[in-house]
Amino acid sequence: MKHEELTERAALYAIGQIDEPGAAAFEEHLREGCEQCEADLRSLRETAARLAFDAPPTAPAAALRERVLAITRPPAPPGLHVVRSSEGEWEPGGQEGMSVKRLFVDQEHGMVTMLVRMGPGGVYPPHRHAAHEQCLVLEGDLRFGDLVLKAGDYQCALHGSTHSMASTVKGCLLLLVASLHDQVVA
Repeated sequence: MKHEELTERAALYAIGQIDEPGAAAFEEHLREGCEQCEADLRSLRETAARLAFDAPPTAPAAALRERVLAITRPPAPPGLHVVRSSEGEWEPGGQEGMSVKRLFVDQEHGMVTMLVRMGPGGVYPPHRHAAHEQCLVLEGDLRFGDLVLKAGDYQCALHGSTHSMASTVKGCLLLLVASLHDQVVA
């Protein structure tokens, strides 16, 4: 085997990126006593170790990350709407400390599925439901008067019902399916 090929194998071996047959052949070569390859391997391992600690970890640019992930994620089948966790925009939710991320808007039925985030001490005014409202608490606490919902709790407010003021002590993240036509009541 040529010296150039041995140097390349030593480099791949040093960083753990050589296939099993290549690793076995290189290890056999080392057992045969090649001092030059032993020295190369020691030097390469030291360099690789320094690089691992000297280079600060950096995340790829968001756009690059999404392009790479798009390659590895097959597109959704026809008729299926998918929103990845990194997709969609958080927007102001109409109240101090509240933001929403719309996952799907069903204009035909006047419904919206969204994530709702309320900061600690957040409140939402009393409102009347123009359709059934479903709410799953994903994180934190959500309160309607004496009713306290915590992570994993679900509630369904029926069409025409009125919710008292909603509040949270520690903050919360909700999955909400609600009407686009709910009305705030005084």
